[in-house]
Amino acid sequence: MRVGSWNVNRRVGQAAVTQGAFLKANHVEIIAIQEGNTNSLENLCEAAGFDWFYSGTDFANDLPKQNARRLSAVIAGKGPRPIECFVFEDVAFPERTIVCDFGEWIACSFHAPPGVSWGIAKPRQAVTIANWLRQTKKPVWFGIDANTPKIDHPNFDKTVTHWHTGDRKLKGESGDDLLVASSKIHDLNDAFRLYLSKNEKDLERIIIESPDGPLAVSHRTGKRKEFKGNARRYDAVWVSNHYDVHNVKYLYEESVASGSDHSLVVVDLNLLV
Repeated sequence: MRVGSWNVNRRVGQAAVTQGAFLKANHVEIIAIQEGNTNSLENLCEAAGFDWFYSGTDFANDLPKQNARRLSAVIAGKGPRPIECFVFEDVAFPERTIVCDFGEWIACSFHAPPGVSWGIAKPRQAVTIANWLRQTKKPVWFGIDANTPKIDHPNFDKTVTHWHTGDRKLKGESGDDLLVASSKIHDLNDAFRLYLSKNEKDLERIIIESPDGPLAVSHRTGKRKEFKGNARRYDAVWVSNHYDVHNVKYLYEESVASGSDHSLVVVDLNLLV
């Protein structure tokens, strides 16, 4: 199964069609989308050759009718449809979460609200998701734009999130490290780190080129006219131990050319019997 995760940057019109064609060209079978624009999802998914899609806005209750709330987490794909979908209602942005249960396995798409705008709502959402994942027994994978980590170190124990447990600004609350850092409270693992653990030459090359990380570029922050921005790996696919990871690709430059400001992450998975 080839899955992906992509923050498509709310694109509409021909740009959404171009992004769908990009997904089709990369043979993505199921995609976790972040910042999907509800006005253009149908066009994007049709161009991608998908049979169905489900948006967080379809399941979140009482959403304010403002432009920003048209942005949604989405699961879309080919073949059998999920038997159940839901969002996390008790977070700041329920529509930016979606969980789709296919019976034997589960797929999720998550988009963390930016901490610079929404403050402690960001780590609270991460902790809610982490607690749910800890209790989930089925095979599960999720795609995420986590808006973190601050340091994506080759040594996972040295990874640091922006709202790390113990930070003074959390005032004693838990941080988003419980979801995407080595202090995580669930059993899922970063698919790219799993891939690198089996491909030592790739890891060695990354350490030489970027000894303090990031492991790959999926986004750039702080871009200015004369500065291309700080390289970040905010986007990832995480998998439970029910899956074997065969390959992972970050397609940043191609994704930007397709109209996004985040990389499509493509992962080849095999569900272990």
